[in-house]
Amino acid sequence: MDKPIETLSAKELYEMAKRREQEEWERTRTDRQREIKALRAERRSLLNSHRKALRQLQQAQNAELASLDSRIADLTGRAPRKRGNSGNSGSNGRSPKGQQTDTILKIINTVGETTARAVKAEAEAMGLVFSNVHQTLGYLKRQGKIEQVGRGIYRSVQ
Repeated sequence: MDKPIETLSAKELYEMAKRREQEEWERTRTDRQREIKALRAERRSLLNSHRKALRQLQQAQNAELASLDSRIADLTGRAPRKRGNSGNSGSNGRSPKGQQTDTILKIINTVGETTARAVKAEAEAMGLVFSNVHQTLGYLKRQGKIEQVGRGIYRSVQ
């Protein structure tokens, strides 16, 4: 402002104070945003380094366990037990995602009209164990991939 502060009215002083307060708030806001951005980058970097270290530790552990298992197998003459995370299956021993659904659809497509018991028996004949065939059939029905033609009787939608 061009006028000295003593000559300003109360309204002008109030507006000037509000303007300065707004400018200060904007300045601190940009500083905070810059600091937040730097902290987030540091956090990302820390997480990546921890993941890398954890992966290396897991690889070292798996190598040590494999070595011990092979020594045990040499002494006992038996193959070591399989550990979790072998191939597609998860570490909890479950089937790979979607395998049960795909298998049940395949069975229904080949057989035609069938019941849940027949699907389960066919899966067991294939060497697979499914404990929740009814839920999967309900899921496939809701998805519109199969239809229910009678009580407990399903067929493929063509």
